[in-house]
Amino acid sequence: MEKLELKVKGLYLSPNDYSSVPLGALLEASNGVIDKDSVFDTRRGQTFYSSAAFASTVDMMYNYNNTLLVHFGTTLAYDAGAGVFTNYTGSFADPDTDFKIRSVEANQNFYFTTSTGIKKLDSVTGTPTDAGAPPGLDLGGSLTGGSGFLANNFGVGYRMLWGYKDANNNLILGSPSQRFTLENTTGGSRDVSLNFSIPDGITTAWFYQVYRTSQTAAGTTPNDEMYLCLEGNPTSGEIAANLLTVTDSTPDALLGPTLYTSPTQQGIENGNLPPPFAKDIALFNGLTLYANTRNKNRMFLTLLGSSAPALGYVATTGDTHTNTTLDGLGTTTNVRVGMKVRGTGIPATSRVLTIDSPTAVTLTVAATATAAGVTIEFEDVVTLAGTEYYASAAESVADREFLAASAGTPAEDIEDTALSLVKVINRNATNTSIYAYYTSGYNELPGKITLEERAVGGATYYATSTNGTSFNPTLPTSGTTMASTNDEKQNGIFISKNDQPDAVPIYAFVYAGSANKPIRRIIALRDSVFIFKDDGIFRFTGNDFASAVISLFDSSKKLYAYNSPAVFDNQIFCFVDDGVVAVSEQGVQLISKPIENVLLVISQYSNFQANTFGVGYDSDRKYMLWTIDTSDDTYAQTAYVWNAITGTWTIWDLPRYAGIIADGDNKLYMSQPVNNFVYVERKSFTYFDYADESYAINISAVNSNVITVNSVANVLVGDAIRQGTRVALVEEINGLDLTLNYVLSWTIAAATVDKPFVVRISYVPLDADNPSIVKHFPEATYFFKEANFQDILSGFSSNNASEEQFSLPQPTNASGDFGSGIYGASPYGGLNITAGRVAIRTYLPLEPSRANWVTASLELEEPFANISFMGMSYLLNPMQTKLIV
Repeated sequence: MEKLELKVKGLYLSPNDYSSVPLGALLEASNGVIDKDSVFDTRRGQTFYSSAAFASTVDMMYNYNNTLLVHFGTTLAYDAGAGVFTNYTGSFADPDTDFKIRSVEANQNFYFTTSTGIKKLDSVTGTPTDAGAPPGLDLGGSLTGGSGFLANNFGVGYRMLWGYKDANNNLILGSPSQRFTLENTTGGSRDVSLNFSIPDGITTAWFYQVYRTSQTAAGTTPNDEMYLCLEGNPTSGEIAANLLTVTDSTPDALLGPTLYTSPTQQGIENGNLPPPFAKDIALFNGLTLYANTRNKNRMFLTLLGSSAPALGYVATTGDTHTNTTLDGLGTTTNVRVGMKVRGTGIPATSRVLTIDSPTAVTLTVAATATAAGVTIEFEDVVTLAGTEYYASAAESVADREFLAASAGTPAEDIEDTALSLVKVINRNATNTSIYAYYTSGYNELPGKITLEERAVGGATYYATSTNGTSFNPTLPTSGTTMASTNDEKQNGIFISKNDQPDAVPIYAFVYAGSANKPIRRIIALRDSVFIFKDDGIFRFTGNDFASAVISLFDSSKKLYAYNSPAVFDNQIFCFVDDGVVAVSEQGVQLISKPIENVLLVISQYSNFQANTFGVGYDSDRKYMLWTIDTSDDTYAQTAYVWNAITGTWTIWDLPRYAGIIADGDNKLYMSQPVNNFVYVERKSFTYFDYADESYAINISAVNSNVITVNSVANVLVGDAIRQGTRVALVEEINGLDLTLNYVLSWTIAAATVDKPFVVRISYVPLDADNPSIVKHFPEATYFFKEANFQDILSGFSSNNASEEQFSLPQPTNASGDFGSGIYGASPYGGLNITAGRVAIRTYLPLEPSRANWVTASLELEEPFANISFMGMSYLLNPMQTKLIV
């Protein structure tokens, strides 16, 4: 009886292999692919790409402008060509534990997540910078000149912003500054001198733009419809001073374009804020989505008053002594404990310790002189992020004193005081941690102040005041009850403006699922973005913030290996809590059922999540899940490779840490964690593809089939020696002499050592559909699409015997000498294969040939050889059985 097994269907390790697997199911499928229906081929090999080892293992790879970028440690580097990598300036750490640096390419720029916020590259050889543009800070000014554009008894309002054009000609504009208004009541026309603070990160390549309103009659508040009146670049001196002063003398007739946040445009709520800190990023329909976010540490205050008994100062006279007593005071009304005390002979660090009587107080630091009738000023203290600011009769940036205004209406005094406080905070050199913004609109109550840390990821800061009731919320006199917040949204997604990754309005965010469950990954497909959270898979659709919709897609699946998702064929392949699935617009499909008994065991190891990652290979139709083998592994050892077209699983035993399909050449690049090199797949579509590492050697002498080389450090028996189109295998190593299996015309010159890898395939037990009957299996025949190998091992085992291996005979229809053909133009060894198919017949060894079932295997370890296996047939004779009772 003859049975045909002319199918090759990939691994089936989980089902009942007697009754529940398809014809052609495999128990082993190592280092091969089933890209063609029922044909098991050798995988393509991988060899060195980087010219040197990296300082640590490359943990992520990226595509940018057809160039390979890599991340290792806190370093980002780019491929300058031929595997020579150049490090970028700066330090770039992962956003958080369990979150790798992720990226998108948008507007010809490269945006990526880090522990200090979203960074941006606008050219491969550039320097990463913070994405976005900083908002405009404080803005002030005064009338100037003997004449000018501003008519008498008229007023105007101003805002300014910062911007630049990146290397790809994208215009990046920041959010406008606070409003500044002034009126001209001098009796004649005037120009306006303006001054504004320069935030960190501005260079001479940036520009500023100043916008102003139309003129309105004095006593009438200008609206927020503004037009460009000034534009220029800061000088290096102005940047060093953090201050820029310009004069506006532009006639109304020459005003330029409308400010983009004007009421007739996008509105002030649509200011272009920089992207928030995010742990993942995706690009969809022109929108850049920032997921699992937090803002800079912020604090929102409203000043309620600025004259006694509210926040302010008390001016009087008194007598000092060379001790802590300050007496003879004209008044202590509205003097509070903790106020700064300023006067001749009183140290700058002295504060009010106690109020002893209507005419005396005790100081915290003794005066340095005795004097009567000294001018004294008691100043309220506002402490923000560890820096003190003092309410005073006059503004002094150097002394951190802000004007406590009292000359106007209550609303005017509040605004003037708040504006002065904001200015002093931004311009005083002592403060390097926060910026202040005056945020009251032209039609809102005055006094609104926003405090914001300058960089992402700083510590929480606090606010106190000697007159905390002048603020809403009330500030304590000490302690940490009034703290900044970063508005962390672990289930939130911020949405950029369309085609503007650098511009994210403050309100443009949506939520996915429970606030207690973080977003682990967001991945875009053609028609939607899939959001993977600990409470399920969600789906984002929409063309802008207004049309954005998030809906629950599948509550039963939770992403388990956070680095496993990979995209190809408009599907997301990933490892969830019950195995490998394919996520598409149509639903979630489990694809790992045939091998789930292996994967589910491995997934229980504590080191599984950290050391599992996925790679999608569109042109090869593959999803590759790299993961560990044991609970002690510190990096992935094995790839489980799924071919979506043939629906088959195979295994590659390659230790790897990260991988990517490069846009430039559509090849697989991978990080090798043992030697810290980057590898690249061989992809010439010739037999040169079927080997792994290559090492350079030099041939110094030739004697028949023995060559002498400069080093055998990387040479083993079975390796290939290659020089041009000449290839032979190493049969023996004696010192520096290599005995090869063929005599070829080697030259005294450089050559290459190419390493083989083991390719192995075995069927599930072959039982002729009846495992209960003992049979005799006398012979088998293997069918190959092509037999371009020199030596392949066949093995047989059974329920009665362990595996016995032996070499298969050379096919009878093969001819030619090894190495006689031109590589890539003919099969390995110059074989002449009739119709491209080969059948090799063999007898089974005695021991395993009599059994209920046998398991057949093939094993090939030969460089530049493709197994190209199509199936087998085997003969069997049922044997008579007798039941002994």
